[in-house]
This record gives sequence, structure tokens and C-alpha cells, in this order.
Amino acid sequence: MNSDGSRNSFARPPQTDTAWNIEAVEDFNADEVPDIIWRDSGGANTIWFMNSNGTRNSFTRFPQTDTAWNIEAVEDFNSDEVPDILWRDSAGDNSIWLMNADGTRNSFAIPDPLDPVWDVMTNDFNLV
Repeated sequence: MNSDGSRNSFARPPQTDTAWNIEAVEDFNADEVPDIIWRDSGGANTIWFMNSNGTRNSFTRFPQTDTAWNIEAVEDFNSDEVPDILWRDSAGDNSIWLMNADGTRNSFAIPDPLDPVWDVMTNDFNLV
């Protein structure tokens, strides 16, 4: 985009099956280019590492999850400068995947369950 909001150019990433949805966009590999988390209707997950021209550089698959779990947020929860993934299921159970820059899961944390009527919001609330 240009500073006036007009389009400068566009890129057309590879076509995907309609069962796949974009779940989040974050820079996972610290190259200052947003990457894309895709998830399909069966619970398969992948990250596309993107080039600055809008084409896919590479991708990595990470563990398939039960379809009852959804990605609620992508934030750097452990301050390692790599976005992590907050998952939540329909019963209010939560899991945070602490990620590596190559798109693999380093470890995970399991925060306390939260009543499913509550919505999840993330930010650095104790920033001084």
C-alpha cells in the first residue's frame, strides 16, 4: 500500500483448498515479514513463511489439534520475541504453545480453565 491508501502492487500466494482458513498473521521467523497460520477443517495446522513480495518462502506443519480447539490469540507470551499460540476449546480449557522461530512448538503451558462465556483478549497489560 502507498501512504495515501492506494494499492502499489499485489501478489497472489499459492491457491489453497477451501477447507483451509487463515487463523492468524504474525512474523514468526523475525524477518520483519508477516507469516500466515493456516488451519483446515480437520484440525491440521501449518505456517507459511512469507517473502516481502507476498510469495511463500517455505512452510512448516505443526501438530494437528482436535477440532474443538481454536486459536484465540497469537502473542509473545514468554518474551523470546517469537509469537506463541493461545488455544481454547469450547469448554473453556486453554493451552499456550510456546513456539520456536522455525514454526515448531518448543513447549506448552496450560493456564487455568475459564468459563466459556468469557472472551479472550491479549496485550501487555503490565507494561511500565
